[in-house]
Amino acid sequence: MDKVRLTIEKLIWRGRGLAHLPSGQVALVEPGVYPGEEIEGFIHKAKRDYVEVSWTDVIKPHDSRRPHPCLHSRGCGGCRFGTIPQSVQLCLKKELLLNEIKRALGDETIEQVKEKIEIFPSRPGWRYRWRGQVVVYKRKPHFRQIRSHQLIPLDDCLLFSRPLSKSLKQICQRLPEGKQTVAASPFDHLALSEHSTQSIRLPLEDYGLMLDVPPKVFFQANWSLNLSLIRYVCKHLMGLRIIADLYAGVGNFSLPLSRQADRVMAIESDSEAIIAARENAETAGLNNVEFINCDVVRADLPRLLVQYGIQALVFDPPRIGIGKGLNLVAEQPVLERIVWISCDIVNTCRDIRPFIKAGWIIKEMALFDMFPQTWHIEVVFVLEKERG
Repeated sequence: MDKVRLTIEKLIWRGRGLAHLPSGQVALVEPGVYPGEEIEGFIHKAKRDYVEVSWTDVIKPHDSRRPHPCLHSRGCGGCRFGTIPQSVQLCLKKELLLNEIKRALGDETIEQVKEKIEIFPSRPGWRYRWRGQVVVYKRKPHFRQIRSHQLIPLDDCLLFSRPLSKSLKQICQRLPEGKQTVAASPFDHLALSEHSTQSIRLPLEDYGLMLDVPPKVFFQANWSLNLSLIRYVCKHLMGLRIIADLYAGVGNFSLPLSRQADRVMAIESDSEAIIAARENAETAGLNNVEFINCDVVRADLPRLLVQYGIQALVFDPPRIGIGKGLNLVAEQPVLERIVWISCDIVNTCRDIRPFIKAGWIIKEMALFDMFPQTWHIEVVFVLEKERG
């Protein structure tokens, strides 16, 4: 493997450092390096237009670099941004976000949005995850070493909430080998594995709701910041009476929205999530939410928009985005507003481009630091149809 010495110019999506070899060829450096740093590493993969570099040493560190608080950090790779303060992380993430929007949507769009981005930091910055995955081997929790199949015993994870981390070894004693989902409740601190028949209790105090969710079913791991995200979504849909929540999950948005809207339609492909959402709605006495268990792309959404007079949409798709299947929604005249939640800005910019071409404009944006100590972010776009 060829050794290299590089200066990091900036960060690009997925937290990688951008640099250039002496030959001028682009080098993409794995996460954990920062702009201005001089690093040593080796080329572990060569592509036609660029090379991929794994770094081994930081020769000239960033002014804010500090020792990582976790002993597993280099082997695990799950929280590579933990070597700089959270405030610096947020500045880098905002710059990274703006670079991707400019690259994908152009200078005109970036001029419209760069002053509109509201920042929501995570508090706490560690111990915020109430849901995660571990690899179970010989009835003990492990993580898989980065770029390797080697398993490393996991004594603690500083991203996991204390109740989840404290219960981890006990939970794993009863689990089969392999990758397993574990979760704990921010309400009563009960920790469970994905195989449990009990539910995780998730409080939504602002709306007088309690979500009971099977531990196998997805919910936002950073629950405290998720509450801020729900408030943001509800605020930007206030006054709209008929709303559709796409990729609705367990009703994270649709159930709180039902407190302010006349009618909410929730569409979700995961049957377990839909069952939990229906039960939570029934427990809360909510009869203005209709749950549809189907793939969003196959739901004939343009017809539903017209048939039900839907005024607003909530998009919260998986990382792969919505693809081309929902492009026709952009042309529907009944639709007034879209709140679009993104966990992968590259795919979202690809999907949002047809909406901008159809006359939609980005009215507001927010960056939620849902996963501090990592490069991941959650971004929310509020779109409105341009009048005239």
